[in-house]
Amino acid sequence: MILSLFLFLGMVLIGGVALDLFRHEHRRAEMQAALDNAVLAATRVDQERDPELVVQDYLARAGYGDLPVEIEVEETKAGPLVTGRSLTASASVPMNTFLMRLADMPSLDVNVLSQATQAINNIEISLVLDVSGSMGNYGRIENLRFAASNFIDEILENSDPERVSISLIPYATQVSAGPDIMEEFSPQDAHPYSHCLEFGANDFNQPSIPRGLGVRQASHFQMGTDRRGYLTVDEPLTDGWTCRIDDDFHIRAFSNSAFELKRQIEGLYAEGSTSIDIGVKWGVALLDPSSRPLIDALIEKGVVDASLGKRPLDYGRNGDTMKLLVVMTDGENMPEYRLEPDFRNGPSDIWRARANGRSYYSVLLEESRSHRGGPRWGRGGRDRDEPYYFWAYNHETSRYSRTDWGTIGENYNPPLDEKQLSWREVWAEMSMAYQAYWLRAQQGADFYDTFYDTYTQVEPGEKDDRLESICAAARRRGITVFTIGFEVDSLRSLNALQGCASSPSHYFDVDGPEIDDAFHTIATSITQLKLTK
Repeated sequence: MILSLFLFLGMVLIGGVALDLFRHEHRRAEMQAALDNAVLAATRVDQERDPELVVQDYLARAGYGDLPVEIEVEETKAGPLVTGRSLTASASVPMNTFLMRLADMPSLDVNVLSQATQAINNIEISLVLDVSGSMGNYGRIENLRFAASNFIDEILENSDPERVSISLIPYATQVSAGPDIMEEFSPQDAHPYSHCLEFGANDFNQPSIPRGLGVRQASHFQMGTDRRGYLTVDEPLTDGWTCRIDDDFHIRAFSNSAFELKRQIEGLYAEGSTSIDIGVKWGVALLDPSSRPLIDALIEKGVVDASLGKRPLDYGRNGDTMKLLVVMTDGENMPEYRLEPDFRNGPSDIWRARANGRSYYSVLLEESRSHRGGPRWGRGGRDRDEPYYFWAYNHETSRYSRTDWGTIGENYNPPLDEKQLSWREVWAEMSMAYQAYWLRAQQGADFYDTFYDTYTQVEPGEKDDRLESICAAARRRGITVFTIGFEVDSLRSLNALQGCASSPSHYFDVDGPEIDDAFHTIATSITQLKLTK
């Protein structure tokens, strides 16, 4: 009987110890899971909060807000960037026992330890460079070429080509996507003359660029102004295109070739107005995962290296990917010109004949005109009922403006082949100023009314708002934004650049050769990232 009692008590004691140990392990597992989650979240290099506060917040949400935790944080930095972070957290709390206290063990310590280290393994960069007309002053374009080329070398030298990619986005009045990229968008009003897109205000609230009917191709035209802003009408085409067509102005998307990037940078020249908002829009879009099908298509075309497949990578991606936007300008947003809908395409009232390499233009004044005797220059003498045309002045032959029945081509002997031009074809052959002066004002129309009625514009203030929106959209998605104001003296532009940057330390205000120092500082930050494993 006594033996049975001792056996019973022994079984109860063993069961009690087992229960205490089970409770201890259950508590430890819960605490360990909560601490592991907290440490992993705090270690991410793409989160900007104090790591210790992140750990405490996570533990509080898991029901361990009063847990005494010791935290050690080690960070590596390059400039303003955190390039790597290691975090160790430990905690120890007593747990009261039930039956083990009978063996003089009133409590058991629950000890947990968690460690994590994280570094960046993949880097994507959009390099957005201002090459507007003012960059041709005071050696700015030369300083930019030198600094940007050095930046390319510092980033790509000795780097793993599968880990680092750079997209080059030059901008002026517009951004030229180039024929390969434009083909993938299939936009409204598509044409082969140039390769820019027009964006609406809402397009700047999101990083992606719609395709097909969701986006419109920008019209191809020249205003007819020289670099001083004066209207010029001496020659049909005397101005730069609003959407530039020089090959080096096209976007180079996702490249890991220092040679090709530097070759293109060396070919950049200054021309046009300034649209920082459009440059940034393209830069952000090429970091957004929605552009992955575009990059896949460029890989199939042989334009992008196959090693860069699956890019742009997802945002965050467990914290091992960093996306960086580097924006440089020497000015401020200026008006963005767009053709009025009636002048975008469709048949114009202009006919063109060609002879001996020259173009002769006739403008339809009336569908028909019945007369007797005819005007001064007419072929009178009988009743006529036929289209009535204005013959435009031909600058090359000094042929004076005149009116007559029929086009110039019809009145030549023998008649010339000629064509009724679409508005798209008109703007490919003459500037808006030339058309307003030689084809309209010589008829008696007001030159300036005709000129200004042809186009509309997005005002600088609205473009500043669009820039603010797209920069905010980039930062919300974890894109690190650097901005460089190069000899900028406009308070409006300074405020816009500072507001776009990820923080005050991500903005650089430089003059002359200092632009190389700014690019070097940014490159040093990024180089540290790519060397951290």
